Amino acid sequence: GKFFLPCLLWTSLSRTVTAGTLRELWIMPVLAMMHVVIGSAIGYYVVLRACGTRRGFRTVTVLSCGFGNSLALPVVISRAITKNPTIGDLVFVDPDDGDKCALYLSVYVIMLSLLMWSLGPYLYHRRVALEESAGEGVNRVNGDAENAGMRDAAHSSDVERESSAAGDTTLTNNDDTKRALLGVARNVFNANVNACLLGILTGICTPVRDIIFQPGRAFSYVGYSADSLADAAIPSILLIIGCSLANGPDYKMADKKSAIAVLITRFIIIPFITIGLYY
Repeated sequence: GKFFLPCLLWTSLSRTVTAGTLRELWIMPVLAMMHVVIGSAIGYYVVLRACGTRRGFRTVTVLSCGFGNSLALPVVISRAITKNPTIGDLVFVDPDDGDKCALYLSVYVIMLSLLMWSLGPYLYHRRVALEESAGEGVNRVNGDAENAGMRDAAHSSDVERESSAAGDTTLTNNDDTKRALLGVARNVFNANVNACLLGILTGICTPVRDIIFQPGRAFSYVGYSADSLADAAIPSILLIIGCSLANGPDYKMADKKSAIAVLITRFIIIPFITIGLYY
């Protein structure tokens, strides 16, 4: 996922991206935001009303409805379909259809990755905090007069130390903010997203694209090498997916009702809403 798939994305986008095609793909980031909003809203309904998902898996269920697998698995399915000339009444006559699918998915996943690693952690920590506060209850007992006096004395000493520690606290908060922003940036700009951005830049810059992917040019060996590595992306992804599903699903945390609800949300409800909005 960190080597072969980025090669596939880079080579596919480099051959298909132009400034004109990018102007036509403005709808893909909008769809990514819409899917996150709709999926999360349905997830809240699934968690709170329909399925009664057990505590400890509610947050994961909501986020699973809002954020789906929109790169590796769709790329595998689209490439497998477009490699066959005909499937039923559906005919693919353009040999670049597979590259076009990768282009659409890449533009979509750039926005999705930004939302996943910025909005996703916020929603996760917020939901976890709400679940913990709901589970704790309000069974706190006030101390007696002696304990109250001890608390007052401790409070007065804490106030004296606050002024000297204010500067250190500010520096610590700034460092925490920087670390959080760097963590978000590292997650957003992962290997696949970087490959998408590099492929878009290569496709827009026609001289660079031609010198790499046109046969007989100076750096055509780079394009040939990347194509060879890209051919290994689909088998490696299928192998990883097969190993992940070899033992079947684990229902220790997620009950079957919640798992089925997530599948229906991602594979039926959201696609039908998207198709309805498009037409």
